[in-house]
Amino acid sequence: MLVQKILETLFFNVLTLYTGIAAVTYLLIKDRGVKLHYVEAGDTSMPLLLCLHGFPECWFSWRHQLKEFSSQFRVVAVDLRGYGDSDKTKRVSDYSFSETVEDIKSFIQELEPVDGKCSLMGHDWGGTLAWKFVEKYPHLIHRHISINSPHSDVMAQLLKSNFSQLKKFWCVYMIFFSVLNI
Repeated sequence: MLVQKILETLFFNVLTLYTGIAAVTYLLIKDRGVKLHYVEAGDTSMPLLLCLHGFPECWFSWRHQLKEFSSQFRVVAVDLRGYGDSDKTKRVSDYSFSETVEDIKSFIQELEPVDGKCSLMGHDWGGTLAWKFVEKYPHLIHRHISINSPHSDVMAQLLKSNFSQLKKFWCVYMIFFSVLNI
């Protein structure tokens, strides 16, 4: 345990020197009963830019964007439930689209963005979650950017009409998760 703590401290000290990211934090979402780990850069008085990682990544995949956008935004990269240092709950149903979207909503509210809204940027699985979030809570969003994750309706249409596309589709896990409703 001591060796792990020393390595973590060393890692975050090097990360701070390299990226300028200083805040590594945990947030207990009281109404959801889950603790989410996140890293942020930028002033808390700036507009919030929330970054959602892909599968099987964590906040670290956003390290360059944390630095790049911190002069214009309060940039927050969260470890979604089950990833990185965030809580890993036992029930499979806790990882459904609907539960994860509610985690994101509560997380945004707990961060208390300056105007109650954020810009939402997701990659891969995080992009799919961002689409689901925007559909359900458009009033909480300024901007939405999904990288490598088209809208699920568009993707479903394409996969139905073009079998060759299905063979190239690398996000098989998203279909698997959707079919199992997890």
